[in-house]
Amino acid sequence: MNSLRLEATDSQLDYVVDDLPLWDWIALVTGEETLHGRRSTTPFGPPVTRNGQRRFYEMLAGKRPGDVPGGRVPLYVCDHCADYGCGVTSVILRQTAASVSWSGFAVGSPQSVLVDVPELHFDKAQYISALSAVA
Repeated sequence: MNSLRLEATDSQLDYVVDDLPLWDWIALVTGEETLHGRRSTTPFGPPVTRNGQRRFYEMLAGKRPGDVPGGRVPLYVCDHCADYGCGVTSVILRQTAASVSWSGFAVGSPQSVLVDVPELHFDKAQYISALSAVA
């Protein structure tokens, strides 16, 4: 199982997977360091409103379906307007009683799947606990 936490970095909250910021983890497994432009942010701070942040939390917690085409769940949005049309990073979220998985990482608008990124698997209790920072 992978580990997840949310951590303040560069004046925003970021996903930390297995002790690496998510984009650093993706660069490590793909060998591609240019995917992540600095124009994206997690949806847990400006420019996303508090109501919007709650909606993103509910999608990540599996309490509502993802609203990116195909039912995908957004991880990163435009840091100026949070509009998906400016580019969004999303995953397919699946959950069982004991686990949550992220697969099919995709970037851009339209979405382009990052084929070299393996599926992530989280213990559900630990995952929900990590998200509680933004609940």
